[in-house]
Amino acid sequence: SIQFMNKLLKFPKAQFPKLVFISDMHYTHDREFLWGDRGFASVEKHDAFLIENWHKHIDEDTVVFNLGDVVFRDPDAKKFEFISNLPCKAHYMLFGNHNSGSKEVYKAKVKSILGDQMGEDFELYPVPHNNVIFCGEDLAIRVGKKEIHMSHFPKRIWDHMAGYGKSIHLSGHSHGSDEERNVASTKGRCLDVGVENALKYSGNIFFTYDEIIDIMETKVVQQLDHHDENTTPSR
Repeated sequence: SIQFMNKLLKFPKAQFPKLVFISDMHYTHDREFLWGDRGFASVEKHDAFLIENWHKHIDEDTVVFNLGDVVFRDPDAKKFEFISNLPCKAHYMLFGNHNSGSKEVYKAKVKSILGDQMGEDFELYPVPHNNVIFCGEDLAIRVGKKEIHMSHFPKRIWDHMAGYGKSIHLSGHSHGSDEERNVASTKGRCLDVGVENALKYSGNIFFTYDEIIDIMETKVVQQLDHHDENTTPSR
């Protein structure tokens, strides 16, 4: 398995002012424990709100970072095709633990690029499809001078968390149940940007970049190992 991915994508803050972060949409997830806990009377009303909220706030000038678990039970990828055509400037997407639809599309795209000789386990990133850009399981970006690390699963330690720049880590997966990753926690510059937390914070299905920066101002940098300003030199 081989991956090709830029280590750090750079976004000038002035050039890309509309950045949003989302995880765990679970579009068409037909279990009441999911849509019911989010405050909806049915999966249909839940899904309609996801799409309505997207169209209301996300447009062709918005860059979306999606941290996984996008659709549910989608072996023919029709649901994912719909999501991949939602309006945005770019839709950077990570894999989670529910990858139905997205993995089928990704594998087909890689096969079309590399051919059969590379085998099913060969990975290539980034790979574009409609408005989506597949980025694997991890993505690091810099917005201006602010470094942000992203993955579907929460990480306890990530690069530069207590060293140069005091970087941020964003994740999903926990649906608001990891208290130390929620908005109110002051432990560490990290956040679960899943739909549950976003709905509680703003009523939207995502966090904006500016909202995340405001939230991080309330959190204390944690140093959990020997890495600090002295072990990680400035660039």
